[in-house]
Amino acid sequence: MIDLLLRLVQRLGLWLGVVLMGAAVFAGGRTVYRNFTYVPVQARILAVTAKCDMSYRESRWNHVQQLVECAEVPAINARNPEINWHVYRSPFVSIVYQTSNNQRIYATVRLADLQRSHAVVGEIVPVLYSAAQPDQVSGPINFQFVRMWSVFFVIGFVLIGFAWLAGRMRRRGAVERQPRLSRTVA
Repeated sequence: MIDLLLRLVQRLGLWLGVVLMGAAVFAGGRTVYRNFTYVPVQARILAVTAKCDMSYRESRWNHVQQLVECAEVPAINARNPEINWHVYRSPFVSIVYQTSNNQRIYATVRLADLQRSHAVVGEIVPVLYSAAQPDQVSGPINFQFVRMWSVFFVIGFVLIGFAWLAGRMRRRGAVERQPRLSRTVA
């Protein structure tokens, strides 16, 4: 029974640890890459709005999602009464910024894409834009982002450590259970 539990901890801990560490490295690496390759600029917030993210599960593997104006939600529900819609309000901001070649860009992006939790009209915020596609913007790395992915990385590291320890305990237990051969002198 102990061997079964140790095997479970070893395999589950290894896979979960690898997945968590891999996700942290991928998400962190992607964001760090964007911070080094995108151009930093100051943007002014022109408007704060909300759109509704409507989704439903069509089948076990198919998920339908659409972003609509929140005023349209009752009409969509009335047209499709058989569908159980999940509706989430998502804040958006309209921003304006000037690129390095003096081109003025207006963009509407999710507030979360700017790595912010709130915004005020008229506020100046730091953003990063792609030099190849100036209307593609992102926010600079913030402390909450680093903290969240660091926690995932550390949890993954600890799980891999437990898996390694469980493997050592299983091997030690297998060695102790083997019968000892006694030498007989003839």
